[in-house]
Amino acid sequence: MSFNILGDHGLNIDINILKMVRRLEGGSIIERIEQTIPIAIGAISSLKIEDSLLRAGMYGAIEINNQSSILDQLGIAAKSSDDLYISVVIKDEELEEAGLKPHQAKVEFLGLIEKTVTGSANFQDNFVIFQFEEAFVAEMRHTSWDNFLKDSALAEGQEVPVTALVEAYYNEVWKKKNNIDGVIVDTSEGTPLNNLPIIANTKTKRPKEESFYDVFKRTLSRTSAGSVTNFGFGFSMPNSLVRHLPSFRFANDKSGIRMMKFKPYFTDKHREFIEEVRVEGIQGGTNDHSDVYTEKFTCGPLAQINGALDPNTNWHNSIEGESITRPDVGTLRKEVWTNFLQIRGSEDAVADKDFDITKNIVKVHLYAEVVQNFVESELALKGGGVNLPLIDGKSQPKQYLYTPADGDHSDEAIVTGLYNKLTSSFVNVNEQISFTCKGAIYRTPGKFIWIERSANSESLLEKLWYVNSVQHSIIDGKYETEIIANRMFGDNTVESFEQLKTETSFLIDGTLKDQQVRREERIKIVEAKVLGLEGKSAPAPPAVAVTGSDDYSDLPADKQELYRELPPADAARFAAEDRARARRMAASEADTIATIREVRGDAAADRAAAQLNS
Repeated sequence: MSFNILGDHGLNIDINILKMVRRLEGGSIIERIEQTIPIAIGAISSLKIEDSLLRAGMYGAIEINNQSSILDQLGIAAKSSDDLYISVVIKDEELEEAGLKPHQAKVEFLGLIEKTVTGSANFQDNFVIFQFEEAFVAEMRHTSWDNFLKDSALAEGQEVPVTALVEAYYNEVWKKKNNIDGVIVDTSEGTPLNNLPIIANTKTKRPKEESFYDVFKRTLSRTSAGSVTNFGFGFSMPNSLVRHLPSFRFANDKSGIRMMKFKPYFTDKHREFIEEVRVEGIQGGTNDHSDVYTEKFTCGPLAQINGALDPNTNWHNSIEGESITRPDVGTLRKEVWTNFLQIRGSEDAVADKDFDITKNIVKVHLYAEVVQNFVESELALKGGGVNLPLIDGKSQPKQYLYTPADGDHSDEAIVTGLYNKLTSSFVNVNEQISFTCKGAIYRTPGKFIWIERSANSESLLEKLWYVNSVQHSIIDGKYETEIIANRMFGDNTVESFEQLKTETSFLIDGTLKDQQVRREERIKIVEAKVLGLEGKSAPAPPAVAVTGSDDYSDLPADKQELYRELPPADAARFAAEDRARARRMAASEADTIATIREVRGDAAADRAAAQLNS
């Protein structure tokens, strides 16, 4: 590890490229690290490491000055058949001296290099770019789900939480491959509240084979997180009464190792901090919120002055320029911020013209209802409002949630997935700010920052932004941090969404009732047409001679037996009437089927034809 001065930062940096080979030895294919190449900071043109809530692990790229093709000579850049890994350790010892814990003052992980790009201006000036992802996550992407399940102790019908799924992968794949021992999952800050059958989170219809990562992400998207309440004295207990948006990703553990931490996006600490800021502001509180709040930034013409005078910030936290991005409201209103009808049935069944949606609705899930849950449960907001629109229910589309009739678990998975999808959009794709500032290792996503902008009238809560992504960049010897944060607080209160929920519910109920009335009227029209066709007179039947010699073999068996017991004259008369009736029905059958096909669809017509044939 070498000490490097990057601007006004002193960082210990240790970066290595590792080549893992697979070779046939002793009749078996074995894996081993064959080469380890240290990369000097002077050879790095750029290093970008992204830590995002939307990813389960670190992700980034490194550009190395490959002078005289040294990496090619060592077999690192040229031979693509071998797996390449990158080991990154960056520490800021000054932060530790200032009081931060060791795990807060470092970036440390092992990445799998997924893509390599090389280029050159001449023999001397050439470069190689490695794109990488945290190795554990990358290996989950490359592991076949079917192969994992075949070799695993897990079964498709088994009900497991998402944490148990990852633990199984770690124990049965990762530990054996890397010959290590330990744990990978931390649930000290949250716990999954629902155990779902594995089969419920796998696709039965799929264009390609699924990876373990595909099933992991789908399971996580249908999982609710319960917060863990710490009562002190080492005693804590999961709170299963309220369900929250889950996060399950790698972070530095207090013990110093890298672990996947399962927890809600917003913990009890987040909610305490929100309430404290709402009542007292950023300087009024006395509690320690360092685990959910990072720092204060200033931007605008007076940023440098404010940074020098404000005790909550410094000139390192001045923002010279920021970019604020409004959400893609058009797409969100069309695809996400809609109302949902939960339907008992598959998508194919609902497509049938005969399928009565109004009689198969399990529940109506309203956009306003999910927002209300977000305000009351996720944020526990006791005053103020949120930065989400009050969408007119008349212009708001409806989408279907298809719930096949295979048990309550499917319902739970699908509904939880819906709530997570909407709530995640409130946090990750709402109004965003992005800016670059002087670098700091301790910055991580999932925490609040305070942004003070010149000459604005924002409320105290509106100055809070929730960090979605942090990118650490070392470019040409300069260390910076790019932050992307989301603003959730605004003007619309929980009372306004309560009213919106009432109005939207009324509109949808009225629409469904109107739809049912129209359907019933359409059925009556069809039935009237059918009856009219059945009542049409067929050509008069020819006179039937009553001879009494008829064997009635063309009539149904029950009629044959009946007529043979009657006097011949009566039997002949009744048989003639039956035959005439059959001819009239045959004459109108085609018209009847055609009418049913036109009004009620092919499926109904086919069923009617089958009934007539039988």
